[in-house]
Amino acid sequence: KDVEKIMFNLYSKLTDGEIFIAKNIKVAEASKVIENSQRDINIAFINEIAKICQKIDISIYDVLDASLTKWNFLDFKPGLVGGHCIGVDPYYLSEKAIKLKINPQVILSGRQTNDGMGKFIAKSIENKIKKNSKILFLGVTFKEDVPDMRNSKSLDLMKILKKRHRLYFHDPFIKKLRNFDFANIENSTTETYDIIVLCVPHKYYTSLGAKKLFRFLKKEGVFFDLKGYFRNKKLKNYFSI
Repeated sequence: KDVEKIMFNLYSKLTDGEIFIAKNIKVAEASKVIENSQRDINIAFINEIAKICQKIDISIYDVLDASLTKWNFLDFKPGLVGGHCIGVDPYYLSEKAIKLKINPQVILSGRQTNDGMGKFIAKSIENKIKKNSKILFLGVTFKEDVPDMRNSKSLDLMKILKKRHRLYFHDPFIKKLRNFDFANIENSTTETYDIIVLCVPHKYYTSLGAKKLFRFLKKEGVFFDLKGYFRNKKLKNYFSI
């Protein structure tokens, strides 16, 4: 109770929102793990739908825009799932379930789907380019506007693409990556690429805008917008998941 009071007073100074006190530490830990696992499963469902949409040649984003007109449709987007919470907590929950002799089928199925998105996206990209293409990879952290590389699935995607292509990366937060060359786009006006992969749409890139980013493409170059940030711009040689 003493610790509870200290923590309540501390967080009262950090937030104006309501502070919920869990009944005990087990409940608190379980709620956090379940929250992240639920998000992982929801994203996995949308990732599966994205694969279906690609096969029938429609945009997952067009489908989601239509679905979101239903008031209770959950707003999740397709993509890579990394970081130190959402991509990890489902494994903690699954391990506990297995120890309790419960089969965490749904949880692990979601993880399998999301862990496989790197290969799926790499294949989608490689279908648009030739072997040994020159790639500019924008954004390598695990999510937007943070310098955090923990469990970054962007890095996994880069490793796959580097096997058959010449890959250069840029990130406003990361200047060095082992085995990868940094592209200094701030000071380059002549360097161009066969394809640009906008993997993590940091504010740095979105504020530059599509027009400036397209200057780094060769004449018939391709722009892959992983999260579909510029999808409504009607851009030439543009595609996303």
